[in-house]
Amino acid sequence: MEIKVLVFARLRELFGEDEVTLSLVDGATVQDVLNAMIEAQPSLKDSQRALHVAVNQDIAEPDQVVKEADEIALFPPVGGG
Repeated sequence: MEIKVLVFARLRELFGEDEVTLSLVDGATVQDVLNAMIEAQPSLKDSQRALHVAVNQDIAEPDQVVKEADEIALFPPVGGG
């Protein structure tokens, strides 16, 4: 299946675009999405624990299965004050 992952902030700068297309097997999980994004941009490996993945605008657990029609977004750590 082909999915699109929206990327924001520093991630947008790393990928050079605001949307990344991935080809994954049916039944892929959020962790599979994260692994594929790290494979595409190895510099993410060091910060992978701080990355957040949202599926259909809800923060997702690593074992959640994704579908081709899902809206998937990857967020870097955010700070504020």
